[in-house]
Amino acid sequence: MYGAAAADKVYHADLYRIESFHDFETLGLEDVFAKPAVVILEWSERFPLQSPWPQLCVKLEHLGGDARRIQVT
Repeated sequence: MYGAAAADKVYHADLYRIESFHDFETLGLEDVFAKPAVVILEWSERFPLQSPWPQLCVKLEHLGGDARRIQVT
């Protein structure tokens, strides 16, 4: 968790190892989604719940060497 004030919370989770809803439950992220916050999820395609919240998807692609492509949708 990053941030100071309750309304300014930013959370980060890496869902790389999530293979089932049970795996997700073991992370203990229930409180993260209880109040408005910024939630950054790596491997977000493994997030097991439907989300009514606004979403911003950032894709990073390694193009070789020091080159990267960043796509924001």
